[in-house]
Amino acid sequence: MRSRLLLPTLTDLRLAARTVRRGGASTAAIVLTLALAIGGTTAMYGVVHAVLLEALPYPEPDRLVRIWERHVPRNRTRNVVAPANFMEWRDRATTLTEFTAISRGFYIAVTGDGAPEEVPGANVTWNLFRQLGATAVAGRTFVESDGVANTEPLAMLGWNLWQRRYGGDPQLVDRSIALAGRPTRVVGILPADFTLLGHHVDVFRLHVPDEVWRAPRGRSLEVLARLAPGATLAEANAEMDTIATTLEAQWPQFDAGWRVDVIDARADLVGHADRPLALLLAAVALVLLVGCANAANLVLARAAERRREFEVRVALGATRRTLVGQLVLEGLVLATAGTGAALLVASAALWLVTGPASHAFGIPRLENATISLPVIAAALGLLTFCTLAFGLVPGWRALRRSGGLAPGSGTRVWTGGRAERRLRTGLVVVQIAFAVVLVIGAGLVGRSLVRLVSVEPGFDAGQVLTFTVSPPSARYDEAARLALYERVAGTLRAQPGVERVGAITWLPFAGPGGGTSFDVDGRVPLAAANRPVADIRPVDADYFGVMRIPIRQGRVFTADEVRTGARVAVVNESLVRLMFPNENPLGKRLQVNWNPGLDEIVGVVGDVKLVGLSSEPRSQIYFPIGSANVGFVTFVVRTTIDETALTRAAGAAVHAVDPNLPLRDVLPMRARIDASVAAPEAAAWLVSAFGALALLLALVGVAGLQAALVAARRPELAIRLALGATPAGIRWLVMSGAGRLIATGLALGLAGALLASRGLASLLYDTPAADPVAYLTAMVAVATLGLLACAAAVRRAANTPPAAVLRS
Repeated sequence: MRSRLLLPTLTDLRLAARTVRRGGASTAAIVLTLALAIGGTTAMYGVVHAVLLEALPYPEPDRLVRIWERHVPRNRTRNVVAPANFMEWRDRATTLTEFTAISRGFYIAVTGDGAPEEVPGANVTWNLFRQLGATAVAGRTFVESDGVANTEPLAMLGWNLWQRRYGGDPQLVDRSIALAGRPTRVVGILPADFTLLGHHVDVFRLHVPDEVWRAPRGRSLEVLARLAPGATLAEANAEMDTIATTLEAQWPQFDAGWRVDVIDARADLVGHADRPLALLLAAVALVLLVGCANAANLVLARAAERRREFEVRVALGATRRTLVGQLVLEGLVLATAGTGAALLVASAALWLVTGPASHAFGIPRLENATISLPVIAAALGLLTFCTLAFGLVPGWRALRRSGGLAPGSGTRVWTGGRAERRLRTGLVVVQIAFAVVLVIGAGLVGRSLVRLVSVEPGFDAGQVLTFTVSPPSARYDEAARLALYERVAGTLRAQPGVERVGAITWLPFAGPGGGTSFDVDGRVPLAAANRPVADIRPVDADYFGVMRIPIRQGRVFTADEVRTGARVAVVNESLVRLMFPNENPLGKRLQVNWNPGLDEIVGVVGDVKLVGLSSEPRSQIYFPIGSANVGFVTFVVRTTIDETALTRAAGAAVHAVDPNLPLRDVLPMRARIDASVAAPEAAAWLVSAFGALALLLALVGVAGLQAALVAARRPELAIRLALGATPAGIRWLVMSGAGRLIATGLALGLAGALLASRGLASLLYDTPAADPVAYLTAMVAVATLGLLACAAAVRRAANTPPAAVLRS
């Protein structure tokens, strides 16, 4: 009985498969269209799911929060936390538990057991791994008694470092290794998939809070915590705001103007990636709609061609319900083939965006994007939609009595009814409109990128090699570090092709640097919350010359001032405009909250972009390295040859002075600037690719519709030619119809782009959301290409042989 029930279904499926296979080029076009449209959408959903929707891989992730300090007067958000405030929060908060402190963003020198190297490090309190549910694959994690019962430094190593440097040796546990020049005992190895909230860290050193932390000075910590059972995020923020107000009254010179933000850990990790991802998902959804409209048009054309077949089958006894069911099965076969190909396209796309170049997109958790079960479910949902769209809708249209056979008994061309023609024309208009929206979006993003990369950073990045060294404090005091820098610079100057050598702490485009508040000597000090803030950059005497930063007034440091740590400073133009708008700044003295004493301004230099090309210049104070030695330095080497050719010579110069001193981040300065625009450049390429794909599909739709209309009007055109119409007149007739169709799509697309570009405005640099050049260029391009796509149909119409058509 069961086989009898299944047999008709299997027979219908085989018939549907044969019918689809006989479609030839039409079937291939539909499958390819679906593969590109569904594949792109599925891949983009895979990214969105991994980045925005998937829970963090930690226990009770909904309770995990990040805590940042926020300076209200300066509107400075997500600021690192003062250790003193961390201790007070831990003691007073009731809505939050499991406070964990993290200090990261630095590198640790690893020596012994191979060549010296610097690896990403973090100092963490003992409970971090308990809070994140991490267990050791060898040894153990930190416990509360560590740091109390042990006097030696303790560390845990990441899996990658353990495998790469130590060959996965299990005997490494409980053994001491040299970290930053100090013997440190390894207590355990972390699993391969462990990351610190999306950040790769190779060495975790134990951070032990003590009474020194309770002194209100400096901000350096990242803080994790958990919501207490039953507490909400709003309640935690309210309580922490109350505690911050209390601390402001307790330490007015330190905490004035500072408040606290408690943020869901996943939302904090994603940061501002939600808006660009939402826009990219909207862009690929438009491509999907264009693809579906194109495929629907192709299916409608196939159904129209088969109208005679349907009438014969109805005459032989087939019911309309049976024929619609058969068309639904054919739609299922088409959609299944297209979805299978789409999964291959999606896999290839995800491989591209999550591969070695994934960092270019600047999107956290991007490496986790895969063809997971939710992503497959989304693809199956699209499959269901396409099955209905390509089965029920064309079947319903094909079986309506909306038209008749074209004149002439031998023709097999079905003219279709007016409603059907309107439907197909409407689908093409929608394709053009969506393509216009995407092409305009690509133009806006492209123009924004062009303007961004043309921004001058304030220095000459060409022919400059950079690298960083961090002399370990266990072997180098401040005087020894300065002597090391001078010896390395001297060795580098002797290398062939080296023009000049300088040094700086916190190089531009190499991450955030130091900053602090300051006052001008002789002026009434402002309230602590309103004191001006400047970025601090210790440099040597040759830094400005190597980077070719213009000197606007006065002079830069001398070698003696750098060596002795003289109390002098060089400031930038932004600071002068802020603090000395109508005064000569030279000779003025600054009280900088960096170290006690006054620093005399001896020079003014041009503004420099520090973080990115799109950032606005801020107040900057340069000190001699000798007066603000923070333990590491980045050398800048101007060369007359290719920068990369000096890489080996740079390593040799450093190791000639200290063979156990590793180098890191050996990069041309231009590469650092290029990396800062990698994310907007990748976004521009993606939007441009979506726009090009949508435009291609729309052009195929326009060309296909015009070809079908010309084929259906051949008898009419033949009669016109027989009655004296010229080929030029026929060309104009067909082209004007195509022009009206394209113009309608352009108008709708323009309206849609004006609405959609509002969401794009925040991502554009120096480019208005209604940029007339981008709009005009996009519309002219779409109109021109659309008319060219109709050229074959226009030529065929003008070459219609009247006698042959009228005799048929």
